[in-house]
Amino acid sequence: MTNEEKLQNKIRSLEKENQELKENVIRAQESNNYSLNSTLENELKLKNEKILTQDEEVRAINEELVATNDALKESEERLNKIIDDSVDAIIHSDHQGQ
Repeated sequence: MTNEEKLQNKIRSLEKENQELKENVIRAQESNNYSLNSTLENELKLKNEKILTQDEEVRAINEELVATNDALKESEERLNKIIDDSVDAIIHSDHQGQ
């Protein structure tokens, strides 16, 4: 085998090895991208679940606030009626006292 043939064989061998390395790099990148995408997807799912849970908590708090507001309005109406009745009673007793 001549030196030229040996060099040609070496070149082919190196080209083949280079191609295999490139393919390995591509596979590794795809695997890393998949892992990264999978990790990001899991993080997004967790964040979405947290947001949904927080939305439910906010809805529950809003319902409590509405109920509390309604109860306060009813209490205010009862107090106003008591005040009105008391004022009427005072006025009525003043008229009777005169």
